[in-house]
This record gives sequence, structure tokens and C-alpha cells, in this order.
Amino acid sequence: MKTLLPEDQARRTLELVVDLTDVYIKKDYPQLNRRERKAKEQMRLERTSADSQTIKYADIIDNSVEIVKYDPGFARIFLVECRSNLQKLTLGHKELFHEAIAIVNNSIASLNEKQSISRSNKNSRAYKQS
Repeated sequence: MKTLLPEDQARRTLELVVDLTDVYIKKDYPQLNRRERKAKEQMRLERTSADSQTIKYADIIDNSVEIVKYDPGFARIFLVECRSNLQKLTLGHKELFHEAIAIVNNSIASLNEKQSISRSNKNSRAYKQS
């Protein structure tokens, strides 16, 4: 394989990509439900390098903010999975790790606030109609 990177950098990049590519996907493990696949994936990720876990933190940070905005219906499931991963993936860059925890927690709080406002508005409308 020809690469523009020096061989050692190309090899390390490939290792990181392999570490971060989901193995327990629905297509290959149709007998497992999402929760089971994510649990196996988490156990696999626990054995990855500090560099891989650091990249995972950055991925969690980016996705946590976006999912609340663009897919609030799925966001809670995703954020709980992220929180679970962060409880186990502790080898990476400490500052980024703490930032990821804070962003996941803030995203969950934001969802809770939106749901609370939505419930309050529904109750208010129901009260006005009666």
C-alpha cells in the first residue's frame, strides 16, 4: 500500500482507525440487540490505546452537541451510551475526558429542560381548554 505518510505514521493511523471502527454492528450480529452490541463494543474499546480513547472523547463531544439539536428523539439513548462509555474509557487525555463528561451531562440536562418545558406547555394548554 502506497501512502503519503511515513510508514510508521501510516501504520499508527491504521491502528487508530481499526480501534475506532465498530465491530459489533447489526449486519454482522443480528442476533444481538442494540444494548448488547453497545456493551460488547464498550468492552472492546476499553482495551484500546489512550490515543484511541482520546479520539473517542472528541467524537463524543462533537456528536453530543449535534444530536440534541438534530435528533432529540434519539439523543437520550445516545447520551446514556456515551456516559456509559466515559465511565469505562479513562485512559485518554484527561482534560478532553473531563470536557466530554461535562458536555454529555450538559446535553442530558438540556434534553431534560426541553422535555420539562414541553410537558409544562402541554399541561398549560390542557388547563386553558378545560
